[in-house]
Amino acid sequence: MVRYRIRLTFPDETRRWTAARSHTRMPRIAAARRRNRKFFTVKFASGIGIFFRVLLFRERDRPMTKFTAQGTEVYLQKIASPAPAGYAVTGVTNAKPAVVTVSSTDIANFADGQLVTMSGTGSALDGKTFPIAAVGTPTNSFTLEGSDLSGNTTPVTAGKATPIAAADLLRFCLASWEWEVEAADAIDVTTFCGSESLAGTPQPGNISIEGFTDFDVAAQTEWRNAVFDGQRRVMEIVLPGDRGEIVLPVTISGYTMTMETNEAVSFSGEAVVNEVPLFITD
Repeated sequence: MVRYRIRLTFPDETRRWTAARSHTRMPRIAAARRRNRKFFTVKFASGIGIFFRVLLFRERDRPMTKFTAQGTEVYLQKIASPAPAGYAVTGVTNAKPAVVTVSSTDIANFADGQLVTMSGTGSALDGKTFPIAAVGTPTNSFTLEGSDLSGNTTPVTAGKATPIAAADLLRFCLASWEWEVEAADAIDVTTFCGSESLAGTPQPGNISIEGFTDFDVAAQTEWRNAVFDGQRRVMEIVLPGDRGEIVLPVTISGYTMTMETNEAVSFSGEAVVNEVPLFITD
C-alpha cells in the first residue's frame, strides 16, 4: 500500500488539517497528485467541496532515474543507393500518437521498433523519423511513437512511409556524444517609449562526437563521407537500461582525426541538427 502524508491549509490560513494514512481512507482529491503546493478541490463524505492548498509527500521513495552513459548505443543511417521509394499511406489519425494505415500487402514491410520517415502527409510529420510500435494493431496499421497530430483538423489520407532497414543503421562506439542548443538571440525593439527586447527563435542546435579511430568501423567511414555529400541522415541514440531513445536528423559538417605520440588515434565530429530531436522516454 502506498502511503501519503498530506497537510491541508485553508485559504484564510486560520485552520489546518493534517493526516498520514493510506490514500484509500483519505478525502478524495479531485486533481492529479503533485509534489508542490497547488489548490485542489477536496470532497468529504458529506459531498461538500472546499478549495485547499495541499502539500503532498509520497512516503515511499520513487526509483531514481539518473543514469550513466555506459551502455548507450549510437547508430548512424547509411545512405542507401538507390534511395528506397517508401510505401503508400492510406490514412493517418489526428491523434497522439498518430496511427498510420498502409495496404494489407505493404504492412509486412514494417516491424516494431523500426525507424520510419514520413513524407507527403503534411508539415506536422513530413521529414521526421519516428520509431514505430503496435504493428498490425489495428489491422494494417502502426503507431508513430512520439508523434502528435491531436491538433490537426484536416484528415490525412495520402503520403509515404519509408522504413529504415536495420542493415542501414550503422553502430558507433563513441567516447562522448553531446547535443548543444545555443541561447536564442535577443531582438532589440527599443523605441522612444522605452527599452524592450524579444527572444529570437531557438535553433535545433548542433551535436559533437568523439571516439577512437578504427577504419574497419562502417559508421566512421559513413561519417567521413557524409562531411562532403551534404545529405541528411538519421541518428538514433538508444539509452541504457530501457530508458528510451533519442531520434534526430542531422547534416554532418565536420571531422577531425588526431594522431599524437603515445596516444590512441582519435577522431571528433560535428553535425547540424535539422529538426528538434525526438525523445522517447516513457
